[in-house]
Amino acid sequence: IFTGNVVAIQGKTRLKADKMNVFYRGTEGKEKKAAGQDAIQKIEVTGNVFISTPQETASGEFGIYDVENQMIHLNNKVTLTRDKNVLKGDKLTYNLASGKSAIYSGGTQQNGKKERVRALFIPDEAKENP
Repeated sequence: IFTGNVVAIQGKTRLKADKMNVFYRGTEGKEKKAAGQDAIQKIEVTGNVFISTPQETASGEFGIYDVENQMIHLNNKVTLTRDKNVLKGDKLTYNLASGKSAIYSGGTQQNGKKERVRALFIPDEAKENP
């Protein structure tokens, strides 16, 4: 368990949070990735979670980085930004292997109506004016 302004970096992916709980996979009968150390299986993150890759940034309140499957799951007040485009929702899944992400809404507002994913798309000016 790591607390404070915690930062984990893997390649070009940066994961920041107030708290990270790192789970290691047992390696009995398998080669260890580093002498005396087990490989990381997953990381649970809570509080001011922020992820950045070369293509996107995302934030949320808590989530799980499934290291073995190269998937990141963020929840609660999720914001995803790519270039100038911004999407907001309740859940995000991000596949690090493919670079594909999906954002979902599952909440209900106080008035009983279903919450929607909100998006702001800004067209690339260079493509519009050839």
